[in-house]
Amino acid sequence: MTQTTEWKKTQPGSTEAVQFSDGMLVTAEDLTAAMQYPLSVIQVLLKAYFGCGIVCGLGLRNPVEPKYVRNAAGQLVMVPPEGDPNYILMVDKGVALGCDGYPIEICSPLKLDLTPDPCCVDRDDDDKEMFIAARRVKAAEATARACGCGSTGGEPAQQCSRMRDHVLVQAFEERDRPPGICEAAEPPPPQATSGQPMPGVPAVERQTGLAAICACLKQCGECGCCGEPWVLLGSVMVGKQGLGRIDLSKARYVKPIACACESVERDQVPFAAHEPAARDRPETTGEPATPSEPETSGEPATTGEPSTDQAADATGTAPAA
Repeated sequence: MTQTTEWKKTQPGSTEAVQFSDGMLVTAEDLTAAMQYPLSVIQVLLKAYFGCGIVCGLGLRNPVEPKYVRNAAGQLVMVPPEGDPNYILMVDKGVALGCDGYPIEICSPLKLDLTPDPCCVDRDDDDKEMFIAARRVKAAEATARACGCGSTGGEPAQQCSRMRDHVLVQAFEERDRPPGICEAAEPPPPQATSGQPMPGVPAVERQTGLAAICACLKQCGECGCCGEPWVLLGSVMVGKQGLGRIDLSKARYVKPIACACESVERDQVPFAAHEPAARDRPETTGEPATPSEPETSGEPATTGEPSTDQAADATGTAPAA
């Protein structure tokens, strides 16, 4: 009798479906799980292809543009605004994707008040950096509207069954930033000036153009979402004079945008930086080298140029006629 050996192993995925049968007592949890399954499949694809980050918009800006002048040392300094300082930060409309695969949508510009708490005494008077982040939430206020059909103004005739998605935009100090926040990764180590990669740099970082985009898109993220799905939008300096410098460099974009932009930035590095120095390159102009001192034959040189035979001895090739 021939016995066939099979090498295989199964592992559960992150999605779960409900299998119904006749006469089964269906609960609200079963119906919710059945409706959630198609969304869970889409979430897996969204997290794998897009990752997390900003899809479009969601810029940060100061509605009151600060004025700058040069001091005696030639440095740009901000002029204190006339009247009360401005602490209102504008968050532009846009869409982001959390690490849980749910969209974070701001449909119109949002005003965020960053006025310092007068009861809170800071350790110093220096400006502090505030990090702006957003995440999807389900607000309890969405169920305050009447859900029934009655017009008496009393208690609703039925329980509310719909919850509208909301977006929470919040500012954090450095020490209070949420763990696992979606932000831009640290830049890769610099490449050697000779064009050779530094030891330990992944191969994807050494590629450019379409090859780099292709390799970047093939990378998978985490299967699960650790902590709350916050997406970092940027940071702003807040001080006595109001809002200061706005930094968007730490904001992370979804994977297709990030891969394309990073590839373009790598392609913009001048190629001359990877070429050998001019003194290390061989002379390829075809001109003869500097003539050596004439031999002491006792005859004075008639011209300051070497003869054809001397040039051939010095360079290895005869100069063109």
